[in-house]
Amino acid sequence: MTTTTLSDKKIAIMVANGFDEARFVEVQKMLLAINARLKVIAPGPGLAHGRNGDQAGMSYPVDAQLSETLAVDYDGLVIPSGDQHISVLSEELHASRIIRASLREKMPVLAHGNALDPTAEIATSIDQESQRRASLLTPARPRRASAPPARPPPAPAPPPPATRRG
Repeated sequence: MTTTTLSDKKIAIMVANGFDEARFVEVQKMLLAINARLKVIAPGPGLAHGRNGDQAGMSYPVDAQLSETLAVDYDGLVIPSGDQHISVLSEELHASRIIRASLREKMPVLAHGNALDPTAEIATSIDQESQRRASLLTPARPRRASAPPARPPPAPAPPPPATRRG
């Protein structure tokens, strides 16, 4: 097993309005403590609004919109929990694209609580797709052609006729 350090790595935190602010802050503190570079990515520009239980939380500036984000621009992905937030991300095609690419490239992905559901669904579809592609790329076993009937070896040439000397 290889060990990955996230120090000085660029980590995307994917959020939509209604994300679990407590989980967001917890992960943010942990990653900042190891000198990771964090970027908030969200469906829209401006601010993403967190929730603390059933109350409105703080708002956080969005660094990049999902529609303009590529997974390869980051070294890892964090998706905090939050019912409203997950509902929005589940319907967001760009969110699925980024999660799919992150998983396919085997980047570290941390999905909290109910964020695990859509992430696991995407991971399952990647596995199924990989298996399907592998079966398409695997060459079919060549059919064994029946061997033609064996021919008897050619008869040896007759010896040359004897000549008389005389």
